[in-house]
Amino acid sequence: MRANPVFTPLAAALALLALAGSAVPAPAPVSSGHPAHAAANPAFELRERLEGVTEANIDGHPERALPAALRAESWWKDHAKELAFVAAGDSLIARVTAEARGGRSMNAARAAWELSERSFAPGSKGLDDALMRLDLVGLAAWLRAHGAAVRWPDGTQRALDLVESHLTAQHKRALARQFRTATTAALATPVSSSGDARPAKRLLDLVDVVEKALKS
Repeated sequence: MRANPVFTPLAAALALLALAGSAVPAPAPVSSGHPAHAAANPAFELRERLEGVTEANIDGHPERALPAALRAESWWKDHAKELAFVAAGDSLIARVTAEARGGRSMNAARAAWELSERSFAPGSKGLDDALMRLDLVGLAAWLRAHGAAVRWPDGTQRALDLVESHLTAQHKRALARQFRTATTAALATPVSSSGDARPAKRLLDLVDVVEKALKS
């Protein structure tokens, strides 16, 4: 028969520590609790600031266009290198600020829209970008109803199909139909200095509703 091993106090302590360590579960991954774009998406951050220039006009406070433009310009100076793919970004942000500083808030809004539309990374097809493209449709419709001849953003149909498919997958078919109807109405907005901006506002409101519905 083999002799029983002799445990010194130190050996016993080490054995207990080894057992305790083996019983500790591996830590679970920690979720940030924020949307993916909030973590690190410079294009989204830029568009949020630029949108303030147009919203100043939509809300009937054109004097707020300049502060919004200056915030966007300040952000651009610090982060332009992260959006190197944006064509003519420096000249466009300068135009936004110059037009706002000159009291031409609608011209500033148009330039802000153009820079926003160019800020999508090549090949971007995610849900956040799709929602933002449709938000830009609403902003474009509002600008067109006030005489600005802006075009519709690239990838509008693809973005609408993607958002609608996500809503349908979450059994929110009524909201999906409502959203498509509102988008179609906004896309029918002609360029007119005295146009009907209601379809634009309807779509802008629904984009917020849909975003909350998809991320709730």
